[in-house]
Amino acid sequence: MGRICQATCPFLGRVRSQSDAHLKSGRVFVAPTAKRDAEISDGELGLYLATVQGCPEGSDVLWAQDGNVFLAASRGTGKILLIAAMRGAPVADVNVGPKPN
Repeated sequence: MGRICQATCPFLGRVRSQSDAHLKSGRVFVAPTAKRDAEISDGELGLYLATVQGCPEGSDVLWAQDGNVFLAASRGTGKILLIAAMRGAPVADVNVGPKPN
């Protein structure tokens, strides 16, 4: 399951967010509940890499280890986004109903 972190990120400021890491690349995917987008950073260097739009009220991030895909729940849209770990881009979204956690 994704991790809850409350920390100061160089590109997000101090936020409460859900996150998980892609071990092969060292990328960290973060879905802050108070933001509209998910963020990707280099976990080893602490550098911002990319923004994944369309994840308002992110409530969790989970890495599907066998598929190199991150799942990001968006409470604001009632969808779960599937994000390609290496490209950092959405590949699909799934309607799951109001306020997925």
